[in-house]
Amino acid sequence: MKRKLAIGILLTMVVLTISAGGNTEREIYTIGEGTSLAISSDVPEVTIRKGTRKNRMVVELDALQRDYHLTVSESNDAIAVQVKKRDRFALSPLSLKQPRLIITLPEDHQLNEMAIASVSGAVESEVDIRADRISIDSVSAAISFPKLSGKTAIALNTVSGAVSGDIISSADITINTISGKIQLNTIDATDGSFQLVSVSGSCSTHQLSAQDAYLQSISGAINIALAPSFSGIIETATISGATHIDVPQAQMISKQDKSQKLLLGSHNQQLTLTTTSGAIRLTQ
Repeated sequence: MKRKLAIGILLTMVVLTISAGGNTEREIYTIGEGTSLAISSDVPEVTIRKGTRKNRMVVELDALQRDYHLTVSESNDAIAVQVKKRDRFALSPLSLKQPRLIITLPEDHQLNEMAIASVSGAVESEVDIRADRISIDSVSAAISFPKLSGKTAIALNTVSGAVSGDIISSADITINTISGKIQLNTIDATDGSFQLVSVSGSCSTHQLSAQDAYLQSISGAINIALAPSFSGIIETATISGATHIDVPQAQMISKQDKSQKLLLGSHNQQLTLTTTSGAIRLTQ
C-alpha cells in the first residue's frame, strides 16, 4: 500500500512538472546604428527575430526563472545580455519546453559589433544580421542563419555544432570547427579572405568567392563550387583523400603525387584546399 502511494505521489509530481509552463522575462531597450551587442547563454536556445519598431530591441527569457538568471547591462553604446544557470549541478525539472532566449532586433538594424556565445543551446537567427563585426561561438549547439553581413569581419567557432546558412558576406571570414558540419550556400569574401579549419567536420558551399581562400581539413570532406568570377591560382593537396576537380577552363601548372596546381583566368585570386584523408571536390 505504501509503495503504491509513493508511486502515485511521484507520478503526480512528474505530471505537474511536465505540464507547468515556463515564466517569461521581457525587457525593452533602444539601439541605434553603431550599438555593440554581446549575448552569452549557458543553456537556453538563442533565437534572433525581426521586429517592426525602429531602434527597439526586445529581450525575452522563456524559461523557469528559478533555474536561470537573466542579466542585461548597458554601457555607452554597448549592451550585454547574459543568461546563466543558477545551479549548474541541479537537476532541472521535466519540461516539454526548451528554455529559450529571444532577441528581437529592428528590421533596419546596423550594429557596430554582434557577439554571441552559447554552450549547448542552438543559435538560430530568423533575420539577416548586419554589423561591422560578427562573431558566434558555440560548443555543441548548431548555428543557423539566413544571412550574415559583416563589413569588416565575421568569425564562427564551434566544437561539434553544425553551421548552416544561406549567405555569409564580409571582407574577412574565418570558420573553425572540430567536428561540426559546415553547409553554406554562398560565401562572399570577394575583396578579402576566407579561411576554414576543420578536423573531421565536412564543408560544402554552392558558391565561393574570395580574393584569398584557404580551407584545411584532417578527415572531413571539402566540397566547393567556385563563383563564375574566380580568376587565379588553385592548389589542392591531400595525403590519402580522393580529389575530383571539374573546372573545364583551368590549366594544369604542376602535379606531384596527390598535390596539384592549376591556373584559371589571368587574375591574382588564390584558392588552397588541403586535407589529410578527407575527399576534395571542386567544381565551377
